[in-house]
Amino acid sequence: MTDGGGTDVGTITPGMEITVDLSVENSSGIHYDEGTQTLVIGTLYTEADVSGKTFSFEQFGYGPWSVTFNADGTGSITFAPGDTNDLTWQVSGGRIYYTETDAYGDSWSVVITPIEVTTDGENVLVEISSPEGQADFENGAGLGVLTESP
Repeated sequence: MTDGGGTDVGTITPGMEITVDLSVENSSGIHYDEGTQTLVIGTLYTEADVSGKTFSFEQFGYGPWSVTFNADGTGSITFAPGDTNDLTWQVSGGRIYYTETDAYGDSWSVVITPIEVTTDGENVLVEISSPEGQADFENGAGLGVLTESP
């Protein structure tokens, strides 16, 4: 894991403090900029925490969306009725890793790291990256909310 500025912080543990540059850029420019913040790692994820479950997911001030992690390592993220992308996922080192692919072949790699809840209610650090040269890209790190759906 990096701290958003590219510095490798290695293995994470609950209670560990990390300093992260919270900034996300897409084809329109920087659309999320919360500056540099110190975050505290929360309770690490296990496969049992997410496998076969659906969550409400917000990132960088967008959402909520519905993300489903099927037990077979596949899943989906639904932005609106009729607007769903497929994903593949795994849990490693206490973080959720998924790759999302849309109908046009564009893809995004996402890492969700649990953090202690912030004063604004965010409970995850979301790192996103897109392949070099992809027109519909998004790269950076920001805060989000991941809540299991009933």
